[in-house]
Amino acid sequence: MPGGEGFEEHDELLSHEAAVELVRKRASAERGDSEPDVVAPSAHRERLLPFTLPDPNLGGGPRAFLKRSVARLTRWQTLPLLRQLNEVRVEHHERLAALEARSQELKQAFDRVDREAEELADQHLRTSQLAASLEAVKQTLDQRLDDLRGGLSWLNHLRAEDRAELTSALARIRAGAEPGAAASGEAAGTDCPAHLDAFYEAHQERFRGSREFVRRRLEIYLPQVQSVAGADHPVVDLGPGRGEWLALLRDRGIAAYGVDVNSSFVAGAAEIGLDVRHQDAVEHLRSLPDGSLAAVTAFHLVEHLSPAALIELVDNALRALRPGGLLILETPNPLNLKVGAASFHLDPTHVRPIHPLFLEFVLENRGFAEVRTAMVNAPGEPPLEVAVSPDASSGTLSRVAELLNEAFFVGMDYAVVGRRADPSRETAGSLEAGHTEPAAGAGRQPPEPK
Repeated sequence: MPGGEGFEEHDELLSHEAAVELVRKRASAERGDSEPDVVAPSAHRERLLPFTLPDPNLGGGPRAFLKRSVARLTRWQTLPLLRQLNEVRVEHHERLAALEARSQELKQAFDRVDREAEELADQHLRTSQLAASLEAVKQTLDQRLDDLRGGLSWLNHLRAEDRAELTSALARIRAGAEPGAAASGEAAGTDCPAHLDAFYEAHQERFRGSREFVRRRLEIYLPQVQSVAGADHPVVDLGPGRGEWLALLRDRGIAAYGVDVNSSFVAGAAEIGLDVRHQDAVEHLRSLPDGSLAAVTAFHLVEHLSPAALIELVDNALRALRPGGLLILETPNPLNLKVGAASFHLDPTHVRPIHPLFLEFVLENRGFAEVRTAMVNAPGEPPLEVAVSPDASSGTLSRVAELLNEAFFVGMDYAVVGRRADPSRETAGSLEAGHTEPAAGAGRQPPEPK
């Protein structure tokens, strides 16, 4: 405190009244009043501090002296207050430090809460998006399940018709019906009068696809046919249509010709230098010597035939092929419900779809070896992919998607390939790896015999 220097060495201070009296007398002496020298009262002499008049050189005068004196006299009262004030200040600083630390903790806690709130908001957004995606998938699956139910009902109806007709055909065969009676003309299932040949040609131009498109699809069969072709054993294509397959074989130097009952197709093939003969397929095979062909191919022909005509075609193909020769049959795939329920019926001359297991059975039953089935010509749309969290419902959704893929995204066509048994061969061939379109359902096998 100002003016308080030197007080630490004195234990006692003047009383307030004695100090005031002493100051008053000294002030009178300084003004020149005729007062006796300042003498402290005897009762307080022992407690007097060494007061001296202010030095004029120090400045300040009586007023400054008075202030310093009062400060010295009142210090005994202010020291405890100063101590208390200092303690309060220390406590205040400690509390401020504690508050600052607590403030930092709260700030960090608020930051954590903000981050957690942002994470929760992001999770909510992702959950909302996933829920919307699942709802869209559910609606799609519901629609396709409805389509699937309708297709299955239709297939059950067709199966009943097929069973009835097959039973009737087998009964006729057992009864000794004339084998060739059901294998030619309209009875064979072509059901297209000659005066409508041009109409059917225009129909194929509209719905079969471009020539280049069909050529690309048929290229997968070239390696198999090249492995058995030879100059002395040609390839015969039954129902070549516009001749895309025959043109591919010609470009590869493979001896081949076609047989078709449509005069417009025969004339069109002649215009581009292809050998296509105007004759019924089964009648032509029946007229050939045994073992004279390297391969018999028929793309989208057997669905035009009745069951009896199909069996006779397979029988005559087996006889006409040399040992090791191939029979290749491609037809629309009824396992694809879009094909079986819709696109198959674009051609009014189709009799009915043929299940791949049945066609495979026909070849095996009639004596072909190494019979194989392959799904080809996959749909242009990609199969369903359900990306969901690994919860209880995701397995069900994945199974539903798998079933829908088998029903709608399996190959649009399938091919059955059989070989005439050749004792010199020990290994079986198949469609060249990498060219077929594997799909769900392609590897189904009939039940094991009991």
